[in-house]
Amino acid sequence: MKRVYILLALILIGLGAWFWNVTVEIGTIGDTASEPNEENLFSPMSQEVETSGEPVSSATSPPKTSPSPVPKIPGVPATPSPERPVPASKKADVAISKFIFTPSPLTINKGATVVWTNKDDVTHTVSSDSGLFSSGAIIKGNTYSFTFEETGTFPYTCGFHLGMQGVVEVVE
Repeated sequence: MKRVYILLALILIGLGAWFWNVTVEIGTIGDTASEPNEENLFSPMSQEVETSGEPVSSATSPPKTSPSPVPKIPGVPATPSPERPVPASKKADVAISKFIFTPSPLTINKGATVVWTNKDDVTHTVSSDSGLFSSGAIIKGNTYSFTFEETGTFPYTCGFHLGMQGVVEVVE
């Protein structure tokens, strides 16, 4: 019975240490809090307002009026498409960095190859919503490529981080 109590005490100590670590990380707001990374993925986002070259946290001063952020709508890309599509004889590079696919949307010509490169410290995937392509796990520094032989709009996500979404638009 004494062993059970010792085991329970060790479990409680471990949970307490874990809870303390999570609490400290959530309460930490640094310069990179506005961009997700492995350390601050669960940290509260801090809105920062720049005045005379020095960032000031919104927690210590009232926020200035600025345009409202554009809400993330599934299927609607966050960044604009390039002016001209990537020719079929070329390849297009997409960086996976800071939990974002860049560029997205990406416009390419039919027959072009897209190469995704994982620049994050965590593993990602590139999976077509329609099942057309699926990379499997892509660890840091590795790539996945796919040649688009059909025209259309092809949304994709990271299977591990469903908030990570991208779009490839294929034209003639």
